[in-house]
Amino acid sequence: TAPTTHTWQASVVPADHDLVAQRRGGGHWYRLLRFGHAGAGPYWVPAVALATAGGGPLPAVPEAPRRLTLWAVTHAWVVLAWRPPTRGGPVTGYRLWRRTGRTGPFTRVGPDLAATVRRHEDATVAAGTVYEYRVQALAAGAGAGPRTAVLRVSVPTAP
Repeated sequence: TAPTTHTWQASVVPADHDLVAQRRGGGHWYRLLRFGHAGAGPYWVPAVALATAGGGPLPAVPEAPRRLTLWAVTHAWVVLAWRPPTRGGPVTGYRLWRRTGRTGPFTRVGPDLAATVRRHEDATVAAGTVYEYRVQALAAGAGAGPRTAVLRVSVPTAP
C-alpha cells in the first residue's frame, strides 16, 4: 500500500525514471521507479500531484509485457520474443533495454518498436558476452509501463 504521508516537489519525471500507475484497487497513487541504479525507492507519488499537459488525469500505462524469452541466439545475433500485456492502457509500442554483464545501467537497444512487433533481432552483440535484456510497453499520452524481469543471454563464441 502507498504511504499515508508523502512530500513531492518535482514537476517533471526525470528521463531515467519510470512512472507506473498502481494496479486497480490500490488507491490513487503512482510508483516512481528508477531503473539501473542502486538506491532508495520506489517512491510513491499522489495521483492528484500529477496531470497531463491539458490538465486532466494521467492516462493508464500498460503493464509489463509477458513472457520475455530467448527465441534464438548465435555468435552474431540474439532474437527475443514477448507477449503483449493483458492489462493497463493501450500499447502503442515497445522499448527494448540491454546491459552487458550483470551490473551497470540498462541502455536502449535501437529505436522504439511498433505495437505490432513482438520479436526483435539484436545484431549488435559480441561473441562470448553475457547480456541482460528487459522490454517495456509504451502508451501514447501515458508513457512507458514497467519493464519485464531480466532475461540473461549468453552469446556463444564464433565457430
